[in-house]
Amino acid sequence: MKLEGRVALVTGAGRGIGRAISLAMAWEGADIVVNDINGQAAESVAGEVRALGRQSLAVVADVTNGAQVKEMVQQTIVKFGKLDVLVNNAGYFGAAWFMDTSEEDWDRLIDLNLKAVLICCKAALGEMIPRGAGRIVNISSDAGRVGTGAQGAYSAAKGGVITFTKTLAREMARYRINVNTVAPGVVDTDLTQAIGASNPRLVEGMAKGIPWRRLARPEDIAGAVVFLATDDADSEVRVVVTAFNDLGPGSAASRSAHVYPVGNVVALANLAWRCNTTVNLDLVKVALWTRPADAVTFGNGCTGRIGRIEVDTWTYDALKTVNASANAAHDLVVESGYAACHDRLPANHQDGWQSMGGARITVRNFVWACGDMLDPFAEGVAQAVVIARAGAGVTIPTDTVVEHSVLMPGAAHTFAIGESIRSGIRDSVVCPDRTGSTPFVDLGGAVDPIYEAIEEAPESDPRCTSFEAALAWTQS
Repeated sequence: MKLEGRVALVTGAGRGIGRAISLAMAWEGADIVVNDINGQAAESVAGEVRALGRQSLAVVADVTNGAQVKEMVQQTIVKFGKLDVLVNNAGYFGAAWFMDTSEEDWDRLIDLNLKAVLICCKAALGEMIPRGAGRIVNISSDAGRVGTGAQGAYSAAKGGVITFTKTLAREMARYRINVNTVAPGVVDTDLTQAIGASNPRLVEGMAKGIPWRRLARPEDIAGAVVFLATDDADSEVRVVVTAFNDLGPGSAASRSAHVYPVGNVVALANLAWRCNTTVNLDLVKVALWTRPADAVTFGNGCTGRIGRIEVDTWTYDALKTVNASANAAHDLVVESGYAACHDRLPANHQDGWQSMGGARITVRNFVWACGDMLDPFAEGVAQAVVIARAGAGVTIPTDTVVEHSVLMPGAAHTFAIGESIRSGIRDSVVCPDRTGSTPFVDLGGAVDPIYEAIEEAPESDPRCTSFEAALAWTQS
């Protein structure tokens, strides 16, 4: 139990995301103060927490009212003697075009979604700062990062939560208090269902815009919050958490990848590390739907390890190590994972991994599932792995190796190697592409290429027809 002995206050916890967070934290051993404006709902969730063997206090308080929030924190101290974690979850949104809204609408949205966060943080920090310890997790929204139509004031307020969190994190670091934000996309809550009841096509459209074809569940968000409340979030690596249904253009992910100072999970819509730094991450999850960009790019001196990469991409390359200078990625290890290249762009030439630079890069225990081998609706041309120099001035790949992996290509090469040094593939399974051509392509110029312990599996092999079977083999 990673939160054993901790006391957490969760606002807006009577239903939806707040309820899921409360129960998830209780499951990890925390005692929970359940806040909600609805006393019956708060007491109901508090009862669920007690049923898990933890203590709980239900508190009715309006989080936009400073006096009531101070009293709520004081009740927490009287009951439990301390406050370790604050989760600012209470919020509200309404869909209306900006010109159809009033100042009263703005006040309601900004007061509950932004001002309440400031009020609760100040009250909680009054108890945390003297102890020199604490965690604050503010629930924002992807609307606050990219802006959402018909949610002008809501987007502004949630954007304010993100920037306020960054500021507060800097100010509170001296007191060893972590401050983070989680920005969900569309979540299947009672409020979303109410909107769907009056406008089913709107919610259906939201789900279709998400690669997994479903809305997020409250429990999905709770897991990220629990992680940020535990000691696991103290490691000195970098965190960016954003929605998987991000369709927005621009490079917000690459810009913000070096802003958030704690954690070991990266969940992004696209990620470009041109970093001159060391990465040390347990998990990178990327879902890239319509934006024409590579999913994960390493370059400019990236070193270190990534425990696992999980990529679902419908556009360009899944992984790329490339640079046009001598300062390319090097000494980089990816220990496990998969790249699912669905390739929905007609005539697109998509790769599972395109290594066009770098030295001593190893990807092991990995599955590249490309094109129609995975997705019957794939339209592009997808190959599993390419290791070669892209052109004049580009660093030659050196000691770049695929190990204990399964390569499931689309309509192009399984494994192509060109101008490189001591690079190649070993202890791996290669599946035939749909054209039946040779799985290996020599692009010319390879010095001491590596082809060791390779199994050319027939098309009927379960590892070539089942994504799950391929994943299981890489973990064996």
